[in-house]
Amino acid sequence: MVQLEDDGYGSSTSSDTIVLALHSDMSTSTLRPGDHDIGPGRLVLQPENCEMHTVLRNVDVHATRGLHVTAPIPEGTRISAEKPLLGVTKADYNYIGIYEAFEKLSAVDQDSFLRLKMVRYPEFKPQEKNIDNMILEYERNYSLANTDGERQKLASLEESLRIAIRMWRVNSRFQGNMNDLTTNSEPNSCTALPDDVPICGVFRTASVLSQSCVPNVCVAWNKGTKRLTVHATRAIYPGEELTASHISSNFYCKFAERAKALRERGILRCTCPACNINHVSFIHHEFHRTNIGVEVRNIIPLITRLQTPTSPQPSLAELAAAEVTVLKVIDSLVKAGCRDMELVWWRKYLAEELLLRLGKWTAAVAQARLAVKGTERCIGLDNPDIEPFRRIQKRAEEILRSYKADAKEFCSFT
Repeated sequence: MVQLEDDGYGSSTSSDTIVLALHSDMSTSTLRPGDHDIGPGRLVLQPENCEMHTVLRNVDVHATRGLHVTAPIPEGTRISAEKPLLGVTKADYNYIGIYEAFEKLSAVDQDSFLRLKMVRYPEFKPQEKNIDNMILEYERNYSLANTDGERQKLASLEESLRIAIRMWRVNSRFQGNMNDLTTNSEPNSCTALPDDVPICGVFRTASVLSQSCVPNVCVAWNKGTKRLTVHATRAIYPGEELTASHISSNFYCKFAERAKALRERGILRCTCPACNINHVSFIHHEFHRTNIGVEVRNIIPLITRLQTPTSPQPSLAELAAAEVTVLKVIDSLVKAGCRDMELVWWRKYLAEELLLRLGKWTAAVAQARLAVKGTERCIGLDNPDIEPFRRIQKRAEEILRSYKADAKEFCSFT
């Protein structure tokens, strides 16, 4: 049903698309593909170890890499379910922890991981500078290593440099290809996760999904099966590419803000209808995403009050006004092309926090059912994270049945 169309490059280090340099701008010496030695001595640093200073001649080197549909995929179809190539827990989600998790992989999995696309992650500039300084120190000491002690010191520095570069390569790939495994759970629930539960990971299939701010698939972690699933959130037709959003604030930001967030993730640009200023739908997306941002900012204070037991509870008039605001958010999300869990969460909030409090039982049941249906579409029937949505639906239906029974008894009595 889905075929992988590769760009022909096993990794981002194809010699005809890059220039490999031993140093960044602070140095003048470079290593280009095909060179066999540097200076008076042997080539100590292999080209693959110098990848951190890659310069792409063609920024679209990965433009044709992705998953393209070859047969119709109905809405809600589970396209893939895979184990993580590399997953990390909350305790290990740091520069050293990610590298240590990588070192525990088999040689085959390590090779697969290092073939993923690499990005220059802004937060890693201090590590890059440290590696540059280590290279300069190595060069200064290389020609002066005449005694056994000096050569031993040089060998130790070389090993430290090798590990530093390898750590950078691993972390750059992890940050550029990882998936958050808590996005379909209760908001902020990751703070309560056990230490042995992964909060993010890198997956072979999901790492190939192209970026779109109007995605056609939902990527979600199933903590029951320990698999990352990809579900079609709408009908997808032959020739279309499978796309996912790599930023959580996708539907709440305008183009410029999303572009900045994507650059911070190492994604140079997004060409979806919401980001292509020449696309006929661009203004449409900007309008509705601007509205969503405004309405959400207006309702955040009330949401905070409802979630804080010690805060004064809102009046019925405030709840009614919030209902109107949330309905506007949902309407704008739909018009902006949202079909993922973001839409589902707002429906759940509307049913649970507002409509039930307002005594609008029928409307609460309708929104709860839509939330369950949307959750099934996005994460599948077997995902444990669907249970909170089903509980809200059951509660709303029970209240509605009780209300109808009381009303029927009252009418028969009168």
